[in-house]
Amino acid sequence: GSAASTMASGSALQETIGTLCAMGFAEDEVKRALRAAFNNPDRAVEYLTTGLPPEFQEAPPAAAAAAAAAPGGGGEG
Repeated sequence: GSAASTMASGSALQETIGTLCAMGFAEDEVKRALRAAFNNPDRAVEYLTTGLPPEFQEAPPAAAAAAAAAPGGGGEG
């Protein structure tokens, strides 16, 4: 089969998130694991149970953190 058949998206992705949360994982951890697994539910479960690869455990790049911490230029509300 094609790789696409093992990737969850749209409603299937939401269903996968719900299923993993029902297994006792936190939603933010589930979403992070799915991103790390490129939305492969089986690999996401593996990451949730054994831990994410090191490249997905680190904090966001400093540039992204700095941009988030910078004073807003409006546009909210």
